[in-house]
Amino acid sequence: MPHNLTLLKLGGSLITKKTEVSTANALMLQSACEQIAKAIKDYPDLKLIVGHGSGSFAHQAGAKYQTINGLTPGSSSADRKFFWHGFFEVYQQAHLLNEFVLKAMYQAGIPAINFPPAALVTTSNRKVVKWEIENIKIALDNGLVPIIFGDVIMDQAIGGTILSTEDLFEYLTHQLSPSRILLAGVEEGVWADYPANQNLIEVIDHQSIPQLQKALGGSNAIDVTGGMKSKVNQMLDLTAKYPELTARIFSGMDSDHIYKALAGIPIGTLIKS
Repeated sequence: MPHNLTLLKLGGSLITKKTEVSTANALMLQSACEQIAKAIKDYPDLKLIVGHGSGSFAHQAGAKYQTINGLTPGSSSADRKFFWHGFFEVYQQAHLLNEFVLKAMYQAGIPAINFPPAALVTTSNRKVVKWEIENIKIALDNGLVPIIFGDVIMDQAIGGTILSTEDLFEYLTHQLSPSRILLAGVEEGVWADYPANQNLIEVIDHQSIPQLQKALGGSNAIDVTGGMKSKVNQMLDLTAKYPELTARIFSGMDSDHIYKALAGIPIGTLIKS
C-alpha cells in the first residue's frame, strides 16, 4: 500500500445540523467535497479514504435504543424486539445521511465508491473480527476514493452494536498503515480551556497528555460513540503503536481548512507519538 494514504473523517457535527433531527448541512457538505476534489486534482499521488459521522441522523436513535451496548444474555423477547427495531432505525438514519454524502461527492467530481460497514464488518464484543478489505485496496490502487461511515454492525457476542468512524479507522490503520488521520469537525482543535476556547493546543503527545486530561471534555450534543476525549485517546493509542502515524483534529468550518489539512498545512491540533 502507498505510504501517503490519508484517512479523512467528515464529522457529523460538521456535515449535519447536529441539534436538529435528521438535518444535513448541505452547504458545508458541498464545501467539504469541493475541497476534497481540489486536493485530489492538485495532489495526484494522494490516496484517500473518507469516512463520515452520523450527526443529527443516527445519534438520537442510537441513544434512545442504546444500540451500541448490544443485547445482554437472557434478554427477554420484548427486549430483543426493542433492540432490533432500534438497530434498524439507526441503520436507516446512518444510511440516509450516507446518501447525501455520496450525492455531494459525485456532484464535486470525486470518484467515490461506497463500502457500507453494516454489510461488510463483523465484530465480537465491539472488536472487529472480520472485514474483507481487499476491494478497498483495489479501489485505492486505481484512483478511487472509498467511503465508509459510522454504522450499525452485527456482533457475534452481543447481537449488534455501533462502530464510529474512528473505530473503523483504527482497524484500517492496522491493515493499511496510513500516514495520516485527519478529523474535521466544528472545533478548531483541542482546547486547553474548554469551553472558554481561548487557548488552542497545537501539539499533543504522550508526554503532555497527563496535564491535558482536564481539558478533554465530551460532546455538547448527543454522541453515542464518544466526544473529544475519546477521539484524542484513540488517536494517542494509534500513534503509540505506529510512531510514523500522525493525527490532526481541526475545524472544517472554514472554506479551505479541509484542503489545507490534505495539503499538509498545519492547522488545528496535531497528535503524535
